[in-house]
Amino acid sequence: MRNHRILLGRMEYSVLIVLVYLLGRSIPIPWVVYQEAESAGSGIQALIGSFLGSSLSTTSLFSLGLAPWVTAMVMVSVFQKTLEDKTQKKSPGRANRATLFLATILAFVQALVSAVKMQYQPWGNLRTTDLWLLTAAILVGGSFLIRWLVGRNTTWGIGGQTLIILVNILGNLRQVVMEYIRSAAGAGGWKFVCFLFLGGAAVLVIFTVMLFLEGGEFRSTVRRIGINNLYAEDDYIAIRLTPVGTMPVMYVMSFFTIPYYVLLILNWFLPGRKWIEEGLSVMNLNQLTGVWIFGGLLLLLTAVLAVIFVGPGEIAKNLERQGDFLDYLEPGRETAWHLRGQTLMAALLSGAVTWLLVIPPLVIRVLRGGTSGIYMAPMTIMVAAGMAAELLEEAKVYRTMENYKPFL
Repeated sequence: MRNHRILLGRMEYSVLIVLVYLLGRSIPIPWVVYQEAESAGSGIQALIGSFLGSSLSTTSLFSLGLAPWVTAMVMVSVFQKTLEDKTQKKSPGRANRATLFLATILAFVQALVSAVKMQYQPWGNLRTTDLWLLTAAILVGGSFLIRWLVGRNTTWGIGGQTLIILVNILGNLRQVVMEYIRSAAGAGGWKFVCFLFLGGAAVLVIFTVMLFLEGGEFRSTVRRIGINNLYAEDDYIAIRLTPVGTMPVMYVMSFFTIPYYVLLILNWFLPGRKWIEEGLSVMNLNQLTGVWIFGGLLLLLTAVLAVIFVGPGEIAKNLERQGDFLDYLEPGRETAWHLRGQTLMAALLSGAVTWLLVIPPLVIRVLRGGTSGIYMAPMTIMVAAGMAAELLEEAKVYRTMENYKPFL
């Protein structure tokens, strides 16, 4: 008797999670005056909102989105990989508690910032201060509810938080596509057809490049002393061309988020300070300085995080400890340098491709003084392609599980 349709069941559960999430995004806070959502092209903070479902201008239960959780997860994971003793066994519970603590702080800060920026209408005998605090509490609660949905989807569905982020990205892409079509229609005639063709070709090229990078890898054949059979030649260590996927973009966004909110809070207490206004503009990519900082961090984090998360030194130590080795390489330091070199080559290749897709459009946006979301579309499409590839890989795993027959 064959196993149940594992993939289908998980997909159905994930559809239910997405529907609940979309429902929560449509539930308004009754005493908050509705405001139009920020344009996708108004800056990096709006783009972060489109990825993580957060915005300073929306007024729904889920206005805070996943931003506190993703930012906290990024910071805790980097801290663990860089500062903790690598010889000690990592504790998932400890990491989860640290993420929860940091995410709670970030959620309260972002909720207070969002609540202050909202406009309120009279509601019973509550004062504006009461409405402000109550709104902040609801936003924090909504963010925790999103995290609960993500946990349920991770356990019983497919994609975990990647699915929720992808839903947000596709919603943003829909707005960008409509904006692009309106711009192309304004040109009229044959130019309209050319605009549509060029836009479709650009999307196809970006998806092709990202899927190629996601599927490519460096391979090093492993010789295992205790294994001597027909399949020994097929044993290898693989280092993907995208060692950390498209997540460096999300990491850089997280690093931009914290100083941005710190500057917003400082602006409350020190209004009118020029250096604070300059900092907010830079952290929102409205100046070339901010774009170059973003691009530099993107390259740096891609290389550093690749080495941290792949761990070529640890792989070399494990091979030496087990008595295994790579072809034509001495165990230990030489093997570690070889794997570290492959990791850096892969990271620099994927980082360069990401940089070329992301930074030039942002530079053009600043030089032209535009606010269109089209300038940030390559970044959005790139992240969407990477996340779609991750979902497909997870789906393949569950599809493979369906093909196994029980022994009894």
